[in-house]
Amino acid sequence: MTTEKDTLTVWNTYGTHQLARGLELPKLDAWDWGVPQAGPGIGALGEVAGLRVLDLGSGLGRHAAKLAALGAEVTAVDASPAQHQRAVTRYPNTPGLRLVCADAVARLRDAGPYELVFL
Repeated sequence: MTTEKDTLTVWNTYGTHQLARGLELPKLDAWDWGVPQAGPGIGALGEVAGLRVLDLGSGLGRHAAKLAALGAEVTAVDASPAQHQRAVTRYPNTPGLRLVCADAVARLRDAGPYELVFL
């Protein structure tokens, strides 16, 4: 196996488990980059309204949905079908949010320019 395939397998297994559990994470209140109470908050991104934003490895899509709520046009990409399904289930009709299940490299190859890209 390759690192990419191993990573996809892990996230797909995790997402499938969480789908089966029906786990609902709370609404994103703070932008903590995965470490609570650490690092710069969402302000580090500047004004996002009107920007084309790409979220690579978007998982559940909470960060992408937050940026869409602030007026960004966000494409959230995750390679795991299970994680993508979790995001689609949680954010089925969020204005400004497009959820895509695809390989990040393939998506970048086929996408137009973005003003902001984050992982």
